[in-house]
Amino acid sequence: MRPPRDDWFGCYGCSLKDWLAPAAFSHPAKFSRKLIERIYAHALEEGWLQPGQRVLDPMAGVATGAIPAANAGLTWEGIELEGHFIEAGRATLDKHRRVWERLGKPVPVLRQGDARHLDAVLGVAAVVSSPPYATQVHPGNGIDP
Repeated sequence: MRPPRDDWFGCYGCSLKDWLAPAAFSHPAKFSRKLIERIYAHALEEGWLQPGQRVLDPMAGVATGAIPAANAGLTWEGIELEGHFIEAGRATLDKHRRVWERLGKPVPVLRQGDARHLDAVLGVAAVVSSPPYATQVHPGNGIDP
């Protein structure tokens, strides 16, 4: 039996104008606003994520993914290599910070670092996985999806 298929339409064509700080528009590969909102909503609906859980974006760019994560109550951490994108991303986070604080939402964190060395950037041994596959690929590995 095949698993049910999700059709994702209408995930593009939404402006980022009010979402991002002006400097963020210099990044060549920003998430589609509706697509990243849909990804987080889907992961929450499926139970792969729960509000309050930590999500890691190892190539965070200008922190576009942080906004829907924080809005959904997820603790978002982003890693970006390039300093000018860090500055643009932090400006974007500052644009939303008061609303998150007022609503009691987790305020995202954007760090500078190299995603190839997450353990050094985060200060812990890190496992990057895509739920729900962690337990399916390696059953009994002690990782909860």
